[in-house]
Amino acid sequence: MKNRLRPLLLSLLCLLCACTPAEQEFSVDYPVAFTFNTTLHPASLLARLPENSNAFVIVEAANQQGAWRLQLTSSGGETETLLLSTDRENNSVQALGANNSIIVGCLFAATGTDSPYLYVAYDRQCRYCLEHGTTRNVPLNFTPTALAVTCARCERTYHLSTGTSTDGHRLYTYHARYNPANGLLSVSNR
Repeated sequence: MKNRLRPLLLSLLCLLCACTPAEQEFSVDYPVAFTFNTTLHPASLLARLPENSNAFVIVEAANQQGAWRLQLTSSGGETETLLLSTDRENNSVQALGANNSIIVGCLFAATGTDSPYLYVAYDRQCRYCLEHGTTRNVPLNFTPTALAVTCARCERTYHLSTGTSTDGHRLYTYHARYNPANGLLSVSNR
């Protein structure tokens, strides 16, 4: 009886130790629920993500008189402001992480699916500063190489292809999906 119980207990212990909250792939600490219809804004920076190799866009949202305004900044330095003018679009922005700002990117690589690219999304706030500070306003900004972001407060640099810093800290990461059939780009942590 003891010999059969030992492997079972060892397996359960491994399962319990396998994934701590810090090691979870997708963060649930701050709510994220965002859908963007690229067919309504075909020239926008978000719609053009697949056209640029390893491109990223900072998405900031502000609600003005019941309508969402998106401020988009590409890793290439372009900026764009979009007013979401329909009820359906306004209902598609519910939350954007720690401070209503996320980073969405499109990486070109073999993903094991039919798609040649992979969408990724991160919180724009520095995870280290959020966990060790008193404010939620610690935005990351693109470095000159545009494939990384840096925090002005702690000076950490996070590489956007992996979401990690050189000292091993990881950005809050969210689910990012693009459906070319209907043109919907969605980011969430549910």
